[in-house]
Amino acid sequence: MLALVPVSIENRRMSSTDTTGETDENLIRLRAAETALNNGRLAEAEAICLALEGDDRQRAGAANILGVIARRRDDLETALTQFRRAGDLDNQTAGYFVNQGRTLIALKRPREAVVPLRRAVALRPHSGEANHNLGNALRLAGDMGGALRHYQLAATAEPPPIQALADLGTLLISLEEFGAAEPWLVAALERDPDNVDALDGLGAVELRQGRAISAERRHRRALEISPGNRSSAMNLAMALRYQGLHGEAAAIYRDLLPGLPPDDPAWSNWLFSLTFDADVTPQALYEAHRDWGQAMEAAAGPEQTFGDYEPREGRIVRIGYISGDFRAHPVAHFILPVLAHHDRSQVHVTCYANQRSSDDTTKRIRRRADQWRFVHDLDDDALAKQVRDDRIDILIELSGHTAGNRLSAMARRLAPVQMAYIGYAATTGLSRIDYRITDDATDPPGMERYYTEKLLRIPGGCLTYLPPGNTPPVKQDKRADGRPFTYGCFNNLSKVTDQCLNAWIEILNRAPDTRLMLKAPQLADPEMRARLEAKFTAGGIDPSRLDLLGHTKTQYEHFNLYNQIDLALDTFPYNGGTTTCEALHMGVPVVTYAEPGRPFRMGAGLLGGRRDDRGVSESLNDQISLAAAVAKDTRPSLSQSKPGQNQAIESALLNL
Repeated sequence: MLALVPVSIENRRMSSTDTTGETDENLIRLRAAETALNNGRLAEAEAICLALEGDDRQRAGAANILGVIARRRDDLETALTQFRRAGDLDNQTAGYFVNQGRTLIALKRPREAVVPLRRAVALRPHSGEANHNLGNALRLAGDMGGALRHYQLAATAEPPPIQALADLGTLLISLEEFGAAEPWLVAALERDPDNVDALDGLGAVELRQGRAISAERRHRRALEISPGNRSSAMNLAMALRYQGLHGEAAAIYRDLLPGLPPDDPAWSNWLFSLTFDADVTPQALYEAHRDWGQAMEAAAGPEQTFGDYEPREGRIVRIGYISGDFRAHPVAHFILPVLAHHDRSQVHVTCYANQRSSDDTTKRIRRRADQWRFVHDLDDDALAKQVRDDRIDILIELSGHTAGNRLSAMARRLAPVQMAYIGYAATTGLSRIDYRITDDATDPPGMERYYTEKLLRIPGGCLTYLPPGNTPPVKQDKRADGRPFTYGCFNNLSKVTDQCLNAWIEILNRAPDTRLMLKAPQLADPEMRARLEAKFTAGGIDPSRLDLLGHTKTQYEHFNLYNQIDLALDTFPYNGGTTTCEALHMGVPVVTYAEPGRPFRMGAGLLGGRRDDRGVSESLNDQISLAAAVAKDTRPSLSQSKPGQNQAIESALLNL
């Protein structure tokens, strides 16, 4: 965002010295003070202004210069007093009110800053600077719609402040309007190639487009310009994680962590990155989460008690679900069947949506809830009060350490019973989350040592899945046209570790007449495709045997690609969830490596829960051998889901 320190006196009606036609001695002194200020001679400028007499406008100009001097000395309260005095003496100069607003923002009082900045905009409606600063104040005050309007006015001013272009772009990104953000960020960089906010913003857009390598370059350039910039470092780590470079990402996060409070997002980002890294042992993963949880609970203070709650016996149990993903997101496919099958004679359901954006999926989920709360703008205190006022008995969090989580609030205990479910494959690290909902295949006996939560195992499988309504019919004879046997994986490439890739190379080498189809957002990027092809080539696989696909235009097209796959290969150590269910829904059998003693065995849970145990291997070599053998056998050797089913895959429904 804009550097808030005013470093020059603005011209014309934004200025302290707009006294056209006046040539008296006070005006000459005022201009001398302004010259001294601009040349860094603060004491000289201060002495002139303190001694200056004159009319109200001249004394207003002197007060403004004294305010700028105080700002340069980091004396914000004195600066604010002087800028307010300038505005009182001359209430027609917009610059004085801009400086008031900037200083209030620097004092972390953005709501107060809105008042003088609205006055500045009223005086200069087309001023890029006034509108930009008002946008900054509104953004910090939480009024994103107002901020957007004034950033747009600033960005279309003549000339627009360069930083206004960058800030408009980054605000649009925060509103998930990535396409709308891109041209403003490009415009900012055309005028200032070294604008760090624009570089980071455009990198975020490119990452959303699947262009992780280009995004990495943007963020590295931002760090060259601004070494130690925390935001740029966080963005770089995200770009590396998206490429599957989890060790490098984790190293960046570790460098950021010292001195940060446990509720800082860098902690969750670091912990999440560890879950993908095959080189991190289950014990090390557990200890990292546990240590964070202990620090977070210590910072949260004594946990809430609920002695005033009425006994649950004989009354409806009030269940809450909290997530940042009540939208078009994999979590939605798994939570919708659960919400639909709650017995409303026994439970009342409240959904706490920790998100700003909504879509059609949000509406579907909302219809399944008895009560709905948007809580993104509530701090932890307000959220705790809301959950308590709703008299929630059991609160179930669906995010873990992914984006949009509210673990810092749950660390103080928001409800008598707290649980974790669906959204995260490892422990949260919080002892105040009482249970993790799981099953025997995902977390077999002995896995308790890797969780701070108690494991609540649902017989037959803990996950339900609701496929989209519009999916194509399953093609019964996929190889009638002579097409070779085709393996496939549609998981995000961030789950494709080097160990996973090497296993796939070995499968292709053992089954030389087969092909492999990979589909992931990252593969829309030619650089990423070239990098992946080079890895296969180094393993002895001709790239002509690969189909590397990025986005499809429609969900129907995405599902129809499964009709070109004979066997789905799961990722490891972090198994797929949604993609496994998609494959099963489309009649494609799945093989998964469920490494003993390691979390993230969702593939085993989904296949074991459906009695498809023949696709689950606890030895990597067994999985490789099984996948290669299936390609050589014309008979189906793995059971498949019912062709064309358009209902939730059979699994035990959660019933609370």
